[in-house]
Amino acid sequence: MAQALLIINSIIMFFFWLAGIIVVTPAYNQFVQYGESGGIMPGLTQFIIDFRIFFAGAPIIWLFVSFGVYQIVKNRQGDDQLKILLLFSLLSIAVGFSMLIIFELAAILPYLLIGVGG
Repeated sequence: MAQALLIINSIIMFFFWLAGIIVVTPAYNQFVQYGESGGIMPGLTQFIIDFRIFFAGAPIIWLFVSFGVYQIVKNRQGDDQLKILLLFSLLSIAVGFSMLIIFELAAILPYLLIGVGG
């Protein structure tokens, strides 16, 4: 059960990353691909757009972290296992939502003209 839950946490993190990519794609299409901003983008947006594919490392890193958590959990008693797995699941969701919020913020900044010089 512990292995399955930790793998599900990694899959959840992948879906958060995928949602972040989907959220930032309209900004990429409008301001980069079609060049409606004149090349001036907020720093956060430019960073997210430039490295959005490299953020796929987050679910991969989370898989390795999950393996480390599994190594810790497998030697614990049932009650301690449950507490650690619950904490890790909550941490997975919190980190995933944080990543999604950063992607969302990066996606709306160009539309609000926040951080754009000129």
